Amino acid sequence: MDMQAIKTLIKRNWLAIMGHVVFWSALLLLPQLLNMPEWREQGRRYGLPYTFFLIAGLLNILLFYCNVFFLYPRLFHRRTWWLYFLCLLLLVMITNAAKVGLLKGWFGEVAIDSYTGRYIFFPSVLLAAAGFIYRLIRDKMRHDRLLQEQRAMQLATELKLLRSQVSPHFLFNVLNGMVALSRQGASQLEPALIRLSGLMRYMLYQPEVQRVPLRQEVAYVQDYIALQRMRFDTEVEITEDWPDIGEQLIAPMLLIPFVENAFKHGIGMVTGPYIHIHMYTAAAALHFVVENNFLEVPGQSKDQVSGIGLTNVRSRLELLYPGRYRLHIRQEGNIFIVHLQLPLE
Repeated sequence: MDMQAIKTLIKRNWLAIMGHVVFWSALLLLPQLLNMPEWREQGRRYGLPYTFFLIAGLLNILLFYCNVFFLYPRLFHRRTWWLYFLCLLLLVMITNAAKVGLLKGWFGEVAIDSYTGRYIFFPSVLLAAAGFIYRLIRDKMRHDRLLQEQRAMQLATELKLLRSQVSPHFLFNVLNGMVALSRQGASQLEPALIRLSGLMRYMLYQPEVQRVPLRQEVAYVQDYIALQRMRFDTEVEITEDWPDIGEQLIAPMLLIPFVENAFKHGIGMVTGPYIHIHMYTAAAALHFVVENNFLEVPGQSKDQVSGIGLTNVRSRLELLYPGRYRLHIRQEGNIFIVHLQLPLE
């Protein structure tokens, strides 16, 4: 457990303790604040009735916490619910007997009537039921929180695995391009390696954070496109359209798989290959569109054209933007179009 988690736990427990102290203090001071006429009358006759009420209140508090932290976890959770309720009833009877004993010792003989029932028996029964309900709610909240934490850890692990798959897949395709570029001559190799080092630096550090500035992600994509331009020169028609980018944030390594996929399938034996990349903002959303043509093979589906990169990014989108993104992938003849829509952050 790291220091931040420990601090959060201490803060949470401290707030809970303070809440209990404030609640019980207010409950014990209630008769004085309300200035109950019954207690005033008893005070004139016997003196110091509030002291008795304070002691009875402390007995009620003891009943509550014995129920919550001793009886319930030891009996109810072990499916011996009948024994739990039997012991709880016994605890209520012992508490009430102690109150009646104190009352008789204080006031002498006391009739068990509606007055004593209201201020002696009823609070004990009420707090016994309140303790049971409190513990049920407390355990349910703790169970839900643990499930959420486990789910968050599971999602983080899954996301980390997906991110770890992106880098080797991307690097494999880039290195294939570098091999092809080296065959064209050494003059282009040095600037290409410089750009490649920048791409690898981004791949190394940015995937560890949840969000990066959009301008950094766009610059990363632009460097990759520049590297591909060096490789294909005029063989592929490449067009880019980027908007003015402010301080928006985006999850890292989300855009590159779409561009990488276009270069992978939009070249080779394709006649007049082109790749069009367009980004724009509308209605508080970021739109990223990549269009390319490819060599259409009879019986080949768009899923076969998309490859592992788009399958991976779709899974990451589900984890990073659940229910908040739209990804449209369509094939129109030999044209492949990807349209990603993300909320602006």
